[in-house]
Amino acid sequence: MSWTGDHEYLRACAWNEAQEDIRRELNRRRIAGVSGRDYRRARERVEQAYADQIHERFQHKHAGPYANECFVFYKSANLLPPALVEMAPNCQQAFLDAPLHNYLIISRHQPAIDKAEKRGFSSFEALEATPRGQQEIVDLLLKRIYPERCPVKSEPQKRSCVWCWSVAASALLLLAIAAVFVLWEGNRQKILDYFGWVDASVVAEVRAQRDQLMEDYRELSQQRLLEDATRGADDTALASSAEQEEQLARIASAIEELGGRIPEHWGYRPCIDSAAVRASNAPVYLYDITPSVNGLIVSEPRGQFAILAEERLHPEFPDSLPAFGSYSVADFQATMAPLQQSGSAMDCAFYVLLRDGELDDATMYREQRSAVEAVFQIYRPR
Repeated sequence: MSWTGDHEYLRACAWNEAQEDIRRELNRRRIAGVSGRDYRRARERVEQAYADQIHERFQHKHAGPYANECFVFYKSANLLPPALVEMAPNCQQAFLDAPLHNYLIISRHQPAIDKAEKRGFSSFEALEATPRGQQEIVDLLLKRIYPERCPVKSEPQKRSCVWCWSVAASALLLLAIAAVFVLWEGNRQKILDYFGWVDASVVAEVRAQRDQLMEDYRELSQQRLLEDATRGADDTALASSAEQEEQLARIASAIEELGGRIPEHWGYRPCIDSAAVRASNAPVYLYDITPSVNGLIVSEPRGQFAILAEERLHPEFPDSLPAFGSYSVADFQATMAPLQQSGSAMDCAFYVLLRDGELDDATMYREQRSAVEAVFQIYRPR
């Protein structure tokens, strides 16, 4: 695949690459005890500082366009593809390290240049992610082609002026006079119309519509995730998936018209990640879960997935975890519901490991897996 992008696209790519550094810095602040409103303000300051640095970096660069290329290889054996050896010999080890029956993506791009320089390609690099399914690789490529835009650069603070106090005093006086008139019910709408203001009841109604649409979007997104995990690839399933995509697009458009914005991390951002104490940015897995004929077997993660002592000190780590053991679907949903509610309140999700198990009953497996996915985000170790 190949595509082009201007310096705004390069800013967006740099912004997405900076997300891991931003998360690490914010995690260090959380562990240091920053929380609540102070944490939200710290996050805004950190994100704006990174955005300003990115804007400064590309301020005097050539506007583009810049070319981007990527090649996708499917690993069905440990034999190196001749095309990979010829194009990107430095990516051979990445191909050998990738799991079988997974995809490997190599890419290169034209870096940003000063206006007097000539454009040229970087060397090929292999992406760390090795998607297994076709939907995973499509989602990954779409994020690279359409990255989230970098926030606008902050405006420099304006110097105080002598007449600002008089302007502020006049504004307060005007607001006081307007408030007196607003109290007179007969003049209320006239005053609002005169100043171009909106009645609070109208604002509340719009917000309620937007909140309901966002809730509809969230539920439909979760429903689509569950159905994608169970349905096949026949014409009926594909038509249903396309219909859901169209419905999601309509809801997203309506939300934007009402001034809302859909978070990209809905259902994915981990409430607890390990960036501050491990080399990886993987989430912390609370449980190791296996479907079985006796119900869902919930056990403690071990080995490379074991929870570290430092991770238990994370501000969002639950104060008390439900006990390990065997749960029926109903008992599992009732016992784990507080964790799901806590994640929703923080706009994040808790992660668990989900094993394949040895269930021969497809209906029972889907029922148990759906119960897990209704509460947690899952990772299926291979």
